[in-house]
Parts: sequence; C-alpha cells; structure tokens
Amino acid sequence: MVNLGKLFNDSKQWAVALGYLEKALALERELPEAHFELGECLREMDRGEEAIFACKRSVMLDPFQAKVHHRLGELLKEKLYHDQALTSLEEAAKLDPEDLDIARDLAVVLGIAGRQEEALDYTGLASQFLEMYAEGGVGFYVGWA
Repeated sequence: MVNLGKLFNDSKQWAVALGYLEKALALERELPEAHFELGECLREMDRGEEAIFACKRSVMLDPFQAKVHHRLGELLKEKLYHDQALTSLEEAAKLDPEDLDIARDLAVVLGIAGRQEEALDYTGLASQFLEMYAEGGVGFYVGWA
C-alpha cells in the first residue's frame, strides 16, 4: 500500500495517496517510508504541522535517510522553526555531503541563523559540485533574509 501511496503522490492525487498511506500505517505503524510519503502528501495538501509530525516519525524509525532529514528541514524552515530546521539539515548534510539541494538549503538556513561564514562554505561546496556536473560555468546564488 505504501507503493500505491507513493504512486498517487507522484501523480499529484494527494487525497487518494492519503487514503493508501493511512491504510498502510493502520496495518503497520513502524514503516518509515510510509511516514515519509505521508509527510510529502500532507505537505502538498497544505497541512504543514501534520507533515512535520510525519517526517519526525520517519526520522525516529530510520535516522539514516538524508532525504527525510532534508524534507523535515524544509518543512521546519517553511514554518519558520529555523533552529530545528538547521539541526535537520545539518544531519542531512552529514548523511549525504554531495547532495546539492541539501547544501543549498543548509546554506540558506545558516544565513538566516546569522552564520554567514558557514553559509558561504556550503554555497561554495554546492558551487563546486555544480561545476563538476555542468558544462561550463553555472551561477549559483543563495540569499537569506
């Protein structure tokens, strides 16, 4: 059922996805991927606090998934919980130090937290990775409020 939930999430049929994911979790509460997909679904349905809870549950069940820490960090940042977002994004970066999206999002939250030097380090890291994967120079910008 988790796979069906993911399939419907991917096809943007969130109400249907939600039904499958809730059924999967009713049968087995300890499925980290189901909690992650539930968080994705709830995020798209503008149910941010519930999405955060689902992602936190996924992290508790499987703390070694960078994508879950990353998504949790994004959700927390959207709700302006910057300290918590920073913790999640730093963990994501430890788990997958070459992920460009994680580096970019971490740089933004570090900047918001007033840690501009570290933010610039992650911006530089992301830029180096972009240069490795792109043909020619690709500009990379990270701004913070």
